[in-house]
Amino acid sequence: MAGAALLEALKDEDGQVRWHAVEALGAIGGEAAVVALLEAFKHGNSSVRRNAVARLGKICGEAALAALLEAFKDEDSYGRLYVATALGDIGGEVTVTALLQALKDEDSNVRRYVATALGEIGSEMAVSALR
Repeated sequence: MAGAALLEALKDEDGQVRWHAVEALGAIGGEAAVVALLEAFKHGNSSVRRNAVARLGKICGEAALAALLEAFKDEDSYGRLYVATALGDIGGEVTVTALLQALKDEDSNVRRYVATALGEIGSEMAVSALR
């Protein structure tokens, strides 16, 4: 399975190999890619995690959305701000609801990214929360 080989590539010493593995997983799409990207989100390298979340945001399927909503619980504040950006890319009522809750995040940078994501979504519900 390509996903298994790409997951193995996430462990490569070369950062470019890891980055391209995440890119490839995002291009493949589908449920297997979402599972692999969610695993990549747990990677110790912040660049790999950021890229994994960005790819999840581009897949836009139900599985990707569910994975991102789960990833929003990450203890790492940088992880949460990447998730906020990806949710802003997806848009929709479910993402707005999650983002509205995240406006209460303890980290001001996360709150800033959440506000930006809500502004980019631009729905009435999202914009009214920013007023």
